[in-house]
Formats: sequence, structure tokens, C-alpha cells
Amino acid sequence: MLRGCVALFAMAWPSVAGNVSYVVLHKDGPDSLVRISADGQSRTTIATGAGGYGLAVDEHGDYIVAAVSSLLRVTSSGVVGKIAATPSGSQWMSVAVDPRGNYIVGDNQRHSIWRVSPDGQTVERVAAYPVRNNDELEDVAVIPDGAGDYLVMEDNSFTAHLWRVSPVGLVTPIPLHGDRMISGSPIIANGDGTYLVGSYREGAIFRVTSTGEVKKFASVSGRNLTGLARNPETGELVATFNFDPALRKISADGSSVTEFTDLGYAHAILAESGR
Repeated sequence: MLRGCVALFAMAWPSVAGNVSYVVLHKDGPDSLVRISADGQSRTTIATGAGGYGLAVDEHGDYIVAAVSSLLRVTSSGVVGKIAATPSGSQWMSVAVDPRGNYIVGDNQRHSIWRVSPDGQTVERVAAYPVRNNDELEDVAVIPDGAGDYLVMEDNSFTAHLWRVSPVGLVTPIPLHGDRMISGSPIIANGDGTYLVGSYREGAIFRVTSTGEVKKFASVSGRNLTGLARNPETGELVATFNFDPALRKISADGSSVTEFTDLGYAHAILAESGR
């Protein structure tokens, strides 16, 4: 067993998992989108030819993949289709779904946030976030904040930065304070109004408040953390890694880390109930 740090907070989670599974995205390969059971013992290929770096699920249950040069839709039956092509000079690396069903995309080449309509007919750049090094391809993740804005976590120039971006393009910095975090992607909601952020370079997970307070939640063993999902029934986390084929499972309180299953170098993961 690999030890994490001492838990920083406690939440009440049921002790027994139910009908939960994880959907894991690979960059490429024949099994680009795979479903794995909550115990890690069974896996099923959802789709081939749907590789990418960012993964979300929309209100219809379709999987949305940020595939660098395009945004893809994968139906529950595994049919892969292109929603929209990435604009020239951009790289679409992460994706989230806003309350209106639009796809919110992080672009680490033009350092921008894009909004794509569900039918792909409207592709608009919402805003560019400031960076120190315009030539750097930083890690970037985006998530709706529940109040109508988008939170953007990125790590240009080897330092994590958090921004609030309004739907009309107003960019407001949220200064990070507390524990130092040098990289920040991915980001997921924690269920208590805070967020959990995976640090790509530090092999750690941090708890971040909407006002920018940072505390280390867990240390994980693995090379370059890329994806993070929380089991909605038990509170356990599962992390994927760019250069480590083994996924890691982190206890709900962050106190312990164990190897979960060997699925190969994965780039994103989400948890689902009822599939």
C-alpha cells in the first residue's frame, strides 16, 4: 500500500458501492474509450477511434471528447461523430458541459476558452486567459462553477493559476494561497463547494476553494497525473497517469492510495452510476 497524506476534511459517504463504473479515455489505440467496473475486474470497449485528452458526458448520456484537432461525440452504443473542428492555431485539450448543454473547451495553444453549441454549428471563443509564456502548451482544465461562470485551472510557466471566466468573456484572477501547487489539471467538483485538482508534475491532489485556498489532499505514486474521478457513492477517487499504466484508487478522506487496475496510459476518466 502506498501512503497518502493525512486527510484534511471528512465527508459522510456510504460504505458500499452500488452500480458505479468508470469511463476511461486513452489518447489513441483501438480501445480509446473503455468502461471499467468499480472493482476494476471487468472492462468493456465503448468505442474505437475516439482518442483524445479531455472527457465529459452530456445531458443525453453521450461522451464528449476533446481530441486536439476536433471535438467528438460518442454515443452509448459506441458511434463516433465529429461535433466541430478545432479552429486554426488551436488545440482543444479539455472539455466540460455547462448548464445550457454547451460544450466548454480549454485551448492550450491560443490560451483560450471556447464555447461550442451541442449541434456544433456555433463555435465561439469566449475569452483568452493571460499567460507569461505564449509559446508554452500548458495543462488546462475547465469546469462550470454552479453560478453560471467557468473556472479555469492552468499551469503556464510552471505555476498553477485559477481564473473565473464569465459567459460573456470577463476574466477574473483567483489568487491561489496556502499550499504551493505548481501544476493544476484536471479539476473536479468535490461535492462540498470545493474542488479537487490533480497536479500533473507533483503527483498530488489538492483541495481548492472557490476563493483560491489550496491544501494538499493526497500524495499519489504515479508519473504525471492526467485524470481524476470520484465515486459518487463511496467518495473514493480514481486517478489516471500519462506515463504509468496503473490507475490509482484514493480513499475518500485522502489517507490511503492503492493500485486499482492496469489499464494503460490513460488521459481522462469520469465516474457514472446506472450504466
